[in-house]
Amino acid sequence: MSRIRRVLVVGGLSVAVLAGATLPAWAGFADRVSVSSTVATATVAAPAGVTVDDRCDAVLDLILLKLIETYHLTVSWSPSTSRGVTGYVVRAHFADGGTQVLAHTDAGTTSASYDDSRSWLDRSPRLTVTTVTGYGWTAASPQTAVLAC
Repeated sequence: MSRIRRVLVVGGLSVAVLAGATLPAWAGFADRVSVSSTVATATVAAPAGVTVDDRCDAVLDLILLKLIETYHLTVSWSPSTSRGVTGYVVRAHFADGGTQVLAHTDAGTTSASYDDSRSWLDRSPRLTVTTVTGYGWTAASPQTAVLAC
């Protein structure tokens, strides 16, 4: 009799499992939570008050009998007020989309100079000064007007 009982129990469980597998399962759960939070965002301040003092020079090379035209600029700025500033990058942005780094300075330096031939101005450069921090964040000043002599 225990064999018959075992067959009936196993058979009944098998039918129950098969019948349960064909029926859809459903469950319901509802919970609502309102959370109000404010996240402070940190920013890096770009250098302020960027100014450019520039000049063009022409020198007659008596050996080559050629006029050599040069361009000289000094860019100055007020330091960033952000913490962790490690330095500044002075960059020229050209009308054709190209860029050129003119100087890297440390955090205590607030001016940089650059010399080139006068033909450098043919690319319509504008300057920016970018704050660089030790934690990898940067902020660039607005571009200057197009440089010209």
